[in-house]
Amino acid sequence: MKTRLHIAQICPFYYPVIGGMETHVQMLAEGLVSRGHKVTVLTTNSSRKGKIKEGYSKINGVDVIRYPVLFPIISGAKFWPTCSVKVLIENFDIIHTHNYRHPHGDLSALAGKLRDIPSILTTHDPIKETPLIAKFMEFYDRYLALFTTKLYDRIILISDGEISFFKSKGIHKRKLILIPNGVPDFYFKPGNGTSFRQKLGLNDSDFLILQVSRIDYDKGMEFIIKAMPYVLKLIPSAKYIVVGPTTNITLYNKLLKIIRHYNLDKNVIFTGPLSKEEVRNAYYACDVFVYIGLGQRSFSYGISTLEAMAVGKPVIINKNAEGGFIKNNISGLMVRYGDVKNLVEILYKLYNNESFRKILGRRARMIVSNFAWSRIVTKIESVYYEVLKERI
Repeated sequence: MKTRLHIAQICPFYYPVIGGMETHVQMLAEGLVSRGHKVTVLTTNSSRKGKIKEGYSKINGVDVIRYPVLFPIISGAKFWPTCSVKVLIENFDIIHTHNYRHPHGDLSALAGKLRDIPSILTTHDPIKETPLIAKFMEFYDRYLALFTTKLYDRIILISDGEISFFKSKGIHKRKLILIPNGVPDFYFKPGNGTSFRQKLGLNDSDFLILQVSRIDYDKGMEFIIKAMPYVLKLIPSAKYIVVGPTTNITLYNKLLKIIRHYNLDKNVIFTGPLSKEEVRNAYYACDVFVYIGLGQRSFSYGISTLEAMAVGKPVIINKNAEGGFIKNNISGLMVRYGDVKNLVEILYKLYNNESFRKILGRRARMIVSNFAWSRIVTKIESVYYEVLKERI
């Protein structure tokens, strides 16, 4: 069996586009290259806001090929079937697609089936119920998933909560593998929280509630902002800081209206995208990190949650993620999306108890020390060798 593999990583966006899935694929691709593998990323020429001109580039040893999008579908899914044509003509050893329910994954896996090339799917927490996409999700899950999931040799889940969902689709548990997102070593190193506060004109006494993510509907920001008037009654110094790019201008404008309506201009701050160093400083500056994804079945922790834990900060996530490696009141705190009263109670408890914040932060850092990207790459590489061995 070959030890140096040619691996296709297929995803709708790739660096310089910023996001959780994009970071995951980049870290994985570059980690595989550092181990001697040849990695080709097949992606679109979309930057979410426009188009990337370069059709081909080499980024940190990774070959990146960008294809035009024929048309968008829904919830970030795009139709760009040329990636599957590349699978048909290129001699890949492994096809690794990213994002469940997206046509690029299913078409590429089908092409792999025709070529007898093993296909891997990483789901990236697809189980988000929003009114806009619920009907599409239901149709796909009810009628298409029974066929499409059979195209994959393995399905990698990033959170525990996904396991029961995919088992309900008739997928054998042997095919499902839990490998969470990784954390770059960078975030385990010291940062400068004071510098971040000074840059934003914040006081040392301000209670900083941080979220690092792009601005989009499924990130739960509207919930946090609508809770802020109640938070401020108990914690007058509270500031909600959102670090990340705007990928949904309609939502952004809606959030600005809510902020103006509640007179929160000084208490809710959007920084926009920041450098990696500044993001790390933001983690060190904050008192608590929040990532409460939208939907009744949001199981995602978000890569940024792991980064905040690596820095040693207490985190608040969606209660639907309970049962994973983040344990309520032990290594993090949990609240249901929309439960303003519970969120306010949790924030007030953390505000009043600095020692509790530190205990949660220490436990969080200890847990994610096992999630270093070098370890995650090793686990995924082992999956590749395992499915190839089954072909012998």
